[in-house]
Parts: sequence; structure tokens; C-alpha cells
Amino acid sequence: MNRILISGLLLALTLSPVPGTSNSIPRLAWNADLSSWVTNLSESALPDEARNPDSNPEVAVSSTTIHTLWVTERADGSGHIYYRRSLNGGLTFEAKVLVASDTRNFWTDATVKRMAVDGTTVHIALIFNNASVGYYRSIDNGASFEPRRILFTEPGGDGTRSTGARIDASSGNVSIAWRRGRNIMQGPKDSSIAVLSSSNGGATFNQGVTVLSDPNADSLSVQDLRRIGQNVYIVYTHTARIGVTDDYYTDLWFSVSSDGGVNFNHHVLSEPAKDGYHRTSPIMQDQHSVAKMAIVGTNVHVTWTGLDSENVFSVFYRRSTDQGATFGPLMNLSGNLLPPGRIPRYGLETIAAKGSFLYVVFVVINASGPVIPSIYLRRSADGGASFQAGVQQIADGPWWPVVQTAPDDPMGMRVHILGAGPTYSYSSDGGETFHGPVFLFPAWSSLRADRPQMAVGQDGTLHVVYEGLYWAGYPNHDPDIMYRRLAPAPDPSPSNMALSLRSSYVSNTRESRYDSMQVGASPDINFTTAMTMEAWIKPAPGSRLDMRVIVKQEGDYSQNYAPRGYQFGVHNGSNRRRPNAGIYTTSGEFINWGGEVIADGVWTHLAMTYDANGGTNNFRLYVNGGLSVSQTVTGHLTPGRGCLYVGACRNSVDGFTGEVDELRLWNRALPQSEILANMGRGLAGDEPGLAAYFNLDNTTRDMTGHGNDGVLMYKESFVDRGSISR
Repeated sequence: MNRILISGLLLALTLSPVPGTSNSIPRLAWNADLSSWVTNLSESALPDEARNPDSNPEVAVSSTTIHTLWVTERADGSGHIYYRRSLNGGLTFEAKVLVASDTRNFWTDATVKRMAVDGTTVHIALIFNNASVGYYRSIDNGASFEPRRILFTEPGGDGTRSTGARIDASSGNVSIAWRRGRNIMQGPKDSSIAVLSSSNGGATFNQGVTVLSDPNADSLSVQDLRRIGQNVYIVYTHTARIGVTDDYYTDLWFSVSSDGGVNFNHHVLSEPAKDGYHRTSPIMQDQHSVAKMAIVGTNVHVTWTGLDSENVFSVFYRRSTDQGATFGPLMNLSGNLLPPGRIPRYGLETIAAKGSFLYVVFVVINASGPVIPSIYLRRSADGGASFQAGVQQIADGPWWPVVQTAPDDPMGMRVHILGAGPTYSYSSDGGETFHGPVFLFPAWSSLRADRPQMAVGQDGTLHVVYEGLYWAGYPNHDPDIMYRRLAPAPDPSPSNMALSLRSSYVSNTRESRYDSMQVGASPDINFTTAMTMEAWIKPAPGSRLDMRVIVKQEGDYSQNYAPRGYQFGVHNGSNRRRPNAGIYTTSGEFINWGGEVIADGVWTHLAMTYDANGGTNNFRLYVNGGLSVSQTVTGHLTPGRGCLYVGACRNSVDGFTGEVDELRLWNRALPQSEILANMGRGLAGDEPGLAAYFNLDNTTRDMTGHGNDGVLMYKESFVDRGSISR
């Protein structure tokens, strides 16, 4: 008997490696074809489309317009800047627009911010040939761009170079900050930070202001820039040699102007390490542009990484309550809080704030050996005056985190965290609990999904862009800029529908498909002592006899984990499809193997219950309301941090193919009488103990209101279900 349940006892089938291929295979823009929910912004599938690597995406939202920008590396070594917009909230996009190109320059720096959107004005700043600050403006919401204006050019002759421009804009005010400095082989270094500012929406700019200059600095680098009214805020690092040694120190500076960028006041925010020198991370962004500064009213919040007074690498934070005129004491947000052998990764720390809530997100890695990144959070509910005790682990595996608060939540209690993958988590209670992480792309067909960026609309819709690369075994394939729109799950339709899924693997082709609805881990469905899971399933004719149906994973990013939570499956018993249910407790793994036949194209109701305090036969499997099999189990459930998957849960061939309806999860073990009474009718969503409820009537919404909404991954669809009373 070939019994299969997704468990720690069984090895999952994985994608076969792509064999070597010749360079005659064309570059293929396959990324968008893998999912109904992802759009390839940078390349189409047309045979004459140039296949060039695309990188460094940016995204901004203004009303219902979504603005995106990215860099394309041409075959001749030149760089192009492309812009693309959507006027309907990301549902469809207009054709991409070539904003800038220069055969002598390629804008590879992933730590800069090139685009700022202010109402219907789009501002773009670029450094040309390490010498000129170029500026592009659209005053018609991205429909057209004015010709390039050169706002500043290095005088030349002394080796001074301009690099690292960042731009910000709000309420008709614009500022651009960048670094000027000589190559150390071309005489005195003389590095400085320069700023150009406009108070009339970019119509004119001042002649440029030097914020800070140091003739002995080896490097000055802009890390963040904000323009709010007449205030200009800049965070930057300053690196210089220690005497005649090959050792360098790096300190972190903050500068503020209250007169539109004419005059600046300066502060050093970092403090010395054990040797008396400042040891701030010299690479503050780690090839990803994220916020190091958050501003709420008169409060200015700044975060960074470096060595503390005991030479322990740490995440730091300082706050100003008077618009940057003065700063309070330095706070170490990671000291003595991380697991043994784990340290913060430099440059990946970032910050967001709104109302009285403040969120500092950072990546933690192993001090030695494999990197193994994890995203952590420190949060404050009093505007940064103090932080909640301990650190919160948000996700295992992702790199390049981004954090944003919700525009429509004035309290700042709703916060979104995105990591590479991209993986997404959110909290609606000020970071006390989180839902997720979930994947926002066809996870099991991707080899890269890097440098994600996001913007949150006023309607709560999440707009995500990232560098996506699938099937990299083909040598001529290249990364594209991918976009995903994640809107709040809609209200259910009046018609009775079901979720249709397909799982198939076609060796070494893009036709492989692993349909799945993900439900992010949360306290609601991370059961410990008691639970019930029930659903209607209808296997597709001709589908496999052994399939994963609904699985609660243990791990939360790479998914290379045994589920070891709780799950439904079907298995091959005497060449007939039969049900099973499994749980993992502190006492081990337990499986109920049902004997009933689950026929093709026929709706079958499955329910499993467990009560750690239920005595004899406390783990039960019901089929169509009748008790199928039970056993006595001990211990608490161990649901792990991973998603609940409806359908495929890894890149294997045995994901469910068929339809699923009326998925219900309870935090109590339902008696058989209650299962029988409710299995043929819909629920209101407020029944006692109902933890999550998906009627799947054209929506993935959790009808309990607990916020455990599902997220679709590949090409899932909703189909007519047939009769069930409401």
C-alpha cells in the first residue's frame, strides 16, 4: 500500500535540475507566465524583445496611479532607465517608457533612490558620467517627461566625482542629495555631501549647497534623505583613515535644514567602539535602498548598525523630538537579545513610524558558518521613548527587508514587512502579533526574487516590485522586474463557488504548476491543545491517488521543511484513493489512515479533531460526518511558523488537483454531532471557537474577521460549487 501524507517520514519530490544547454537557446521572458498574479514589467514574451538584465526596481503610489522605475543593462554595456505606470491601481500597466540612456554610463548602484512622486508630479534624479546631476520631471502623472535638465556638473580637472544621488519630494518641495569626492589616486580626497533643492515643484533649483566637507575623508555616502515642507533631513556616513595605517573609522552624521536646504546644522549620531573610534557599518545599505530614517511630526527616528562600546556588532537607534535640533541618548536594540552565535547583518536595518508606533526591522545571521538570515523586529508604542522587551522573529530566510505602515491607519498599528522571496508579513495590532510570512510570487519555480520594494495604497492594497529570475539553468535567461498587486480580499459573491487547484510537473519546462492558497501563520491557527479542521474536497478526474490537500507547514521561507503541524491528505490504498489526517505533537507524529474511497469528481467532507485533554481516542478523522478512524495521542500540537497551504505546499508532483470548499479551522475539538449539523450549510463566521473560515465564494477572505486571509500563488481559480445551504 502506497500511503502518502506530507510528514517528516517521507521525502518530498523536487524539481529535477535543468540540464546544460547551448547558447543557441534564446533568452526567455517566462516569468509572468508562471502566475496569474504576477506581471513582468520589464520584458514581454515577444520574440523580438531584447533580453537584457533588469534591476534596482522602485515603486510609488499616488491615488490610483502606480509608478515604477528600474535599470536595464544593455548588451553594449550602456544603461537605460525605464518607467512604467498603471492608472487603475495596478490592474493593468501602460507600455514602458525609456526615460534615460547613456552609452557612457550605467546606473548600477542599488543603494540610491532615483524616483520621488508628489501628487501628479514624478521626479527622477540620475548621476551621469560621475560628473553631472541630471533631472527628469513629469507634471502630468507620468504621461510624459520633460527633457533632461543638468542641474549640476563637476568643474573638472581635479578628479572630483559625483555619485550616489537620492531624491525626495512632498507638497511641491524637492531635494536631491549626493556625494562629491576625489579618487584617492588623484590628489587630496576632499569628500563632501551636496544638496540641490526646489520649492516650486522642480521648476527651478538652487545652485547647490555643500552640507558637509572633509578634506581628509575617504568617503561620504548619503544613506537617507527626506524633504518635508521647508525641512531637509539627511543621514550619511563619513569614513576616514586612522593616521597612516590601513585602518579606517566610520561615523554616522545627521544634518537638517529648516530653510529649504540653504543652511544645515549637523550632529554625529554614532558613538565610539571599544578602541575609541566610531565603527559604524561603512556599507549602510547592502545593495538595497531602504529607509534609515522615519519622521512623524517633530520626531525624527534614525537607525544604523556598527560596533558598540564592547565591540559587539549591534543595531542602534536615536531619536530627536525637536525636528533634529537635538538628539536623545543612543539605544542598542540588539545587545544581549539575540540567540547565541547570531549577529545583525550590516546595512539591512530599516525603520518605519506612524502615530506613536515605531518599527525597526533588521536581519540576523550566523556569526560564523552558513549565513542563514532571519528578519527580526524591535517595536515601540510610545514614539521611540522605549521599546517593547525582547526581539520578535518575523521570518526565517529572507534578505533585504522593507517595512511600511498603512497610509489609512493614523494610529500606526498596521504594519507591513516584506523580505526577499518576496515574503510578506503584516500586523494589525502594533506588531504584537503577525500574520505570515506568505509568498507573493510562484515560489517553487523561482531561483531568485531579489531586492523587493513595496508601496501601500490608501485602500490597503500592497504593491510589490522585485528582481525575478526563473529557470536560470538556461544561460541566456536574465532577471526581469516583476510586480504583484495584493489587494484586501473582496466580499464573497452571492453564488456558491469553490477554489479550483492544479498541481503538475513537466520536467525542465515552465509548464510546471503548483497551485496553492497560502494562509499565513498566526496565533489563531497555531493550535496547541485542541483543534478541528474540516473541508469539502473534490479530486479532479484522473488526478493522483496520493496528494497533499491541506498542510500546515513547520518552516516559513524556503519550505524545505517537513510540515509537522497538521494536515489532510489522500493516499493510495489498494489502488483506490483514501483519506488521511496527521498531526505532530510534542510526543511525535501521528497519522489516521482512513479506509473510505474518495472518488473522482465527487464532493467528500473531511474533518479531523484533536484534544490533548480528550482522553482515549482523542485524535479522530471523520468522512462525510461519520467517524472513520481514531487513536489515542498525547502532547501539545507543534504547528510551527509556516503557512497553511491549500493545495501544493512544496515543489513536488503530489499537490492537490481538484476543488476545495468550506475550509474551517476551530480552536476546539468539535463533537461529531456538531460536524454533522454544520457540514451541509455555510457559517456566519462568529461561531464560538471558529478560528478561521474560508467559504471560498470568489474570495480568499477569512470570514471570521480575524484577518487570516488567503493568498494565491500560481493559476488558481474559482468555479461553481453547486448546492450548499446558506
